[in-house]
Amino acid sequence: VAIGTVADMVPLTGANRIMVRRGLRELNRTEYAGLKVLRTASKDPLLTERSLGFDLAPRLNAAGRLADAYIAFRLLVTDDPAESQTLFDQLEQINAQRRSTQRATVDEVMRRVRRAERLPDCIVAHDEGWHPGVVGLAAGRLVDRYHRPAVVIGMQGKGSARAPDGINLVEALRAASEQLARFGGHQAAAGLTLKPDADVSRLRADLNLAVRDQIGEQGHRKRVLYDTELAPWDAHLDIAQQMRQIAPFGMANPQPVFLARGLEIRRRNDYKSDFTRLAIAAPVQSGQVWMDGFRIGRAADTGSSVDVLYELHIDRYKGEWQARRRVIALRLAQA
Repeated sequence: VAIGTVADMVPLTGANRIMVRRGLRELNRTEYAGLKVLRTASKDPLLTERSLGFDLAPRLNAAGRLADAYIAFRLLVTDDPAESQTLFDQLEQINAQRRSTQRATVDEVMRRVRRAERLPDCIVAHDEGWHPGVVGLAAGRLVDRYHRPAVVIGMQGKGSARAPDGINLVEALRAASEQLARFGGHQAAAGLTLKPDADVSRLRADLNLAVRDQIGEQGHRKRVLYDTELAPWDAHLDIAQQMRQIAPFGMANPQPVFLARGLEIRRRNDYKSDFTRLAIAAPVQSGQVWMDGFRIGRAADTGSSVDVLYELHIDRYKGEWQARRRVIALRLAQA
């Protein structure tokens, strides 16, 4: 129940939150053969909702996307340790293929986007060589990167669409339905199939017009809300542990977001996969605290003063629990 609820992005409120919380407790001590080996997919010493969403669920979903969902089902119900390991190894191979296929698709779509004279209101990309099992994941990555709707269509005209908050995908697809054999979904995510004689250029034009009608003069402005202000040197392990009392976080129960203003960056360390760690000047303890995140812009150079939105997590490093401050948005400090 816990894995399925998080994997299907069901709201984590009310009874759902209670079941996921209880399910996580059981997963951390389960003796079921398949779940025990699946649990090893996470590097976290204790499984959390993030472990389910980013480590376990993608492996289970990969089977249905690129191979046979029965592999994942069988792993969940087997009581044979040897069979569970064999099935898990298959899922690992399939998931690696999924990541490679997804990366190639995203890279190609982004190359096409960068080649365009201007960024459209709705990104529409079509290629009969793209696997339909990863087009939804690719569309989601495009939304994250460009903060505007994305439609990615692959083999046999099968595609997926994703959209950021504030845009109704189903309404936009309805306005472009002359080119579609079928479509369905909800405001933020949808699936679609092209008609055999569909004109993708016309679909692109209709979708861009529909999205422009929805956003009006506001444009594609990304807005990130925060809960309260908290200096990073005050965001210590005790607070992170107290926050876990209202976990698990997810749909309809988001991770709290904190604002810190006018932070001085003492040092910046860049790593592979666009990961960056920032040393922030602090008036207490050792004189600095660390924050980290992905795709942190060059505004956060050594010596800069920045405003930061961040989340507070619990991490384990060299056998010790510690607070991790994860940057989700950053800008030069505002006067």
